[in-house]
Amino acid sequence: MFRCLKCGRKFAVDELAHSISYRGEFQGRAAYEREPCCPLCGFEVEYVVTPEPLPLDIFDEINEIFNRQLSIARQSKSAARGDYK
Repeated sequence: MFRCLKCGRKFAVDELAHSISYRGEFQGRAAYEREPCCPLCGFEVEYVVTPEPLPLDIFDEINEIFNRQLSIARQSKSAARGDYK
């Protein structure tokens, strides 16, 4: 996903326009570079990382693992102190 630095709109890579910019000379010939730009206003764009949202059921699994580890830690702590139930 790319975001325009001027208008703020977001675009996929296949939606971007491109501009040709002169970069000087290379081995005596003119050198140009093709740069992505906003298809609406023509301004520069930047790459934006948009993470996928986690499925809600993963939080139940994480909570279950955490509670199991906490229970084991409490049992070993009480066993080390000599507390037996």
